[in-house]
Amino acid sequence: MQTHKKMNKINDYGAMILAAGLGSRLETITQNKPKALVEVNGKPLIEHVIDRIRETGIRSVVVNLHHQAEMIREFLSKPAFSDLEIAFSDETSELLDTGGALIGAYEHLRKHKAILVHNVDILTDADLNILLQTHQLNQHDITLLVGERNTTRKFLFDQHMQLKGWANVEKENYRIVENYSYQALIPFAFNGIHVMNPLLLSCRKASPCSLIDLYLELANYHLIKGVNLNYTFWFDVGKPDQLALANNWYKQKGS
Repeated sequence: MQTHKKMNKINDYGAMILAAGLGSRLETITQNKPKALVEVNGKPLIEHVIDRIRETGIRSVVVNLHHQAEMIREFLSKPAFSDLEIAFSDETSELLDTGGALIGAYEHLRKHKAILVHNVDILTDADLNILLQTHQLNQHDITLLVGERNTTRKFLFDQHMQLKGWANVEKENYRIVENYSYQALIPFAFNGIHVMNPLLLSCRKASPCSLIDLYLELANYHLIKGVNLNYTFWFDVGKPDQLALANNWYKQKGS
């Protein structure tokens, strides 16, 4: 894959890793450890994600915590992460879901011009520098990494790739932001990585809400666009079968 230059003023950018999930879909694997510390190819998921963040030049990272929070704190206190400024958004008393997690971390995020948000259970080689550059150059409020993979739940975009809705295509259940026809919109799967302007979260109370609910509300007034980037691999390792597939892929890759 072609290497791209890092963005200018990278110090204005931060990252957030969504790592507070219970990992219940991984069954016995997460009984004694948080999902963030489940290993793929001998490396915890959160370390895989941090390595990708490092590739962008970002050094300020926020991690939200809930299940087995102290294990994650202890892991990230190792010297291997001393090059990073790591802050924690503590959700041990109440799990805020993906949208609420961003609002709950606002005081950590507000100092940055934009935030790269990465689910801890997503592994991909999609070029995050291109995602960040697209966000910066086009002055989006939010930029979503999307793809054409097979899934029942998809964001809906107009012909300019601006977010206009969400659908569960299997149940034919959908929500449209504006007066658009469902049939006129283009469905894309959300790939668990996005860039957002943290000022959009100001004056919001931290309470449980999904990323879908938050972004559909924001889409009424702000520029939210999808970017479909090429990648060699993409795994959501929140399920045992996908975890096995990811481990097998890295084994065959030999790295």
